[in-house]
Amino acid sequence: MNNTAIRNLIDSKISGYYTGGLVVLSVGCVLSLILEEYILFLILLLIPFLIYFTIRFQDYYVEIFVASLFFARTLYWPLRVQSSLVVAVILIFFLLTSRKFGIFNELKLPGKIKIIATFLIFSVLISGTMTLFSSALSVYFSLLFIIFLSLSYVIFRSVKSFEEINRYLNFFPVVCGISGLVIIAQIIVTGKLRSLGLTSFAVMDFSAMALLTVVFRNFLLSKINRNSMFLAAVIFVILITTQSRFAWLGFLITLIYGLVISFIFSEDARSIIKKRMPILLIASAIGIALVFIIGLKGIFLDRLDVTNFTLFEGSNGQLTTNSLESRVFIWVTAYNTFIHHPLIGVGYLMFSEISEAYNLLPDFLFIVYVYGLDAHTTYLNFLVETGIVGLTAFVSYVVIIFLMTLKSIKESKSLVNLKVSIILNMLVFFIMVHSVYSGAFTMGQNALHMHFIFGLAIANYVLTNEQSRKDA
Repeated sequence: MNNTAIRNLIDSKISGYYTGGLVVLSVGCVLSLILEEYILFLILLLIPFLIYFTIRFQDYYVEIFVASLFFARTLYWPLRVQSSLVVAVILIFFLLTSRKFGIFNELKLPGKIKIIATFLIFSVLISGTMTLFSSALSVYFSLLFIIFLSLSYVIFRSVKSFEEINRYLNFFPVVCGISGLVIIAQIIVTGKLRSLGLTSFAVMDFSAMALLTVVFRNFLLSKINRNSMFLAAVIFVILITTQSRFAWLGFLITLIYGLVISFIFSEDARSIIKKRMPILLIASAIGIALVFIIGLKGIFLDRLDVTNFTLFEGSNGQLTTNSLESRVFIWVTAYNTFIHHPLIGVGYLMFSEISEAYNLLPDFLFIVYVYGLDAHTTYLNFLVETGIVGLTAFVSYVVIIFLMTLKSIKESKSLVNLKVSIILNMLVFFIMVHSVYSGAFTMGQNALHMHFIFGLAIANYVLTNEQSRKDA
């Protein structure tokens, strides 16, 4: 029996086992629904996909990582270990052990990225090893940041074409849409409108970024189809039901920015957007209509009510009525921490561990509103935890990548290149703006997603430069 026949026999057996397993899992799914075991139903539903992607890991490891971002499973909170972090570590190990097999590209990191990334790593390591609170935990948290940054490099080395970047950008809103369907089902079953599904709080920012991607990639810069309309509707619904005013604000500012930047820097994008503007207006009208039709009007208007921003005029015995008020307590404590350690901070992710040492509030306020929390803005987190040195490095790193995405827009030579350049520029802009009032990008799923976007942005910049040199 030759090798081909053996291979076909093995494939046939695997296919048989896989089909049999699907039958068993299908029966399990039906039974779990009958017994109202919805979590078990979801797990059984995902098993075939997990098996398939495990077998095809080499082809779909980026998609596997993106999917893991929507599964907010905390394995061990004291060490901040989540399922997506484990997958990120696996990807780094995969790169280290597979560099010689032609899986990854041969692109070279731009020199300025190497310099500023080295400076950023150095500042984080210094903050974790040379402060009053240096410990095994602070060193471990510093190593976590290095893992986040290393993930960017893995993603950078994983991209071989603009089409691959486009594929990865498209996969994110697709998974967000699937997560959105789970959330909608959860709302229907539990009656709890502000449901977060398996993704937890990260879905608030993910839905905003996913909807921006769909609006520009699928509506303004591509042919519109029914699947895109359905996907946008699902993501729009969860963007509203999660009731995050900050996510809404980031989405609106970035949407306006994306339209403006396209008009300024790209004649082709300007022409496309002019043609699609009526469609965008119609889609917006449909979106607003959906808010009223499915009963979300009251929630939306209530969250936008300016009276909700009146500070410290709570009712029913509560001191605060919204997240802005609770943030003030956190910021007071964070500021006091910073002035005691202005240069190199107290250690990456260490503010939540040591904030009690710099508390100026009454104990009951500190315990309720500050204890165990981060500084609740990404920039303030870096300032408090890595000092002026670390914040300068981080802001420089983000700004350099943002400027790279702008240059990529200007030098785009094809529609797909232009499309991914505009989307990446908007997503980096969203991160920059959102980091002013949200600490989400400091750690966890949001931080991993941010560095995923950065890796794609740098790869797109290098590929664009290479294309420009070839066409010169």
